Amino acid sequence: MENRQSTVDDIVGEIFSGEEPFRLLVEAVKDYAIFLLDANGNVVSWNVGAQRIKGYDSSEIIGTHFSRFYTEEEKERGLPARLLRRARAGGRVEDEGWRVRKDGTRFWADVVITPLYDSSGTLNPGVFCGGLTIGSNSHTVHVLNPGIYYVVGGNFAISSRASVTSAGGVTFVLTGDSTHGYASATINGSADVALSAPTSGPTGGMLFFQDRNAPFSGGSSSSSSCGSGSSQNQINGGSTQFLTGALYFPSQSLCYGGNSSTSGAGRCTQIIARQISFTGTSDVKLSCDGTGVDSVTVPTPQLIR
Repeated sequence: MENRQSTVDDIVGEIFSGEEPFRLLVEAVKDYAIFLLDANGNVVSWNVGAQRIKGYDSSEIIGTHFSRFYTEEEKERGLPARLLRRARAGGRVEDEGWRVRKDGTRFWADVVITPLYDSSGTLNPGVFCGGLTIGSNSHTVHVLNPGIYYVVGGNFAISSRASVTSAGGVTFVLTGDSTHGYASATINGSADVALSAPTSGPTGGMLFFQDRNAPFSGGSSSSSSCGSGSSQNQINGGSTQFLTGALYFPSQSLCYGGNSSTSGAGRCTQIIARQISFTGTSDVKLSCDGTGVDSVTVPTPQLIR
């Protein structure tokens, strides 16, 4: 006879030292499996309830991927990764289904996955499979810590009305494969964004770097349509951006639509894309002095006999 148990899987990048009383309370709960995952889905904490329900000691499970709790059938269908994507995109996801204990027996679980941020909405670098969506809570300033954010497949999206800033140099690497697709980027209307690339290191000056193997499907080079889906990467109308660094989309299209703007003193936005479209009152300025980003120089053409 299978037992019905409830589990709560909380995704978080780090445990904050100021939450020690809460941590002790969670660790003491015996009737629920409550544990933390990093951005990649690896277990970073384990409570008594999780040990009792799933059968793993903390020394056995911390650092391993949470997909081991799912049946082989669900892993083949990609359910663990899909639940993480839905949690990031919607702020919460709930799922019921069979889970697997250490000894191989199954139990029925009601699972809730919730992304956790600190009080300022801080997000840490990592690998985000299936996309990364930064929400539209206008009361929270989402702060991105310095580093490289790898988005594998799906879409990197900043939602409408979101307020997003970086606490240092950040680089978004948009990649994937031919089977699961390549990541793209969208900044939606009315978003308030201030992001800067690193000024040194292997990704110095690079804000967005898309895999050159990403397929192109933007139509003819003469197309200027921006909101019809013809462009694969979009910065939409009504959004205000301060983007310092290079936007590198060598194989896909990039569209600035409506009232989008990347203007501002000391802002250095460099765009490299297979196809670029500007519509409405789009405004892009290049002012690289003092930003640590090298200006783009065009060599003087020479005729060779």
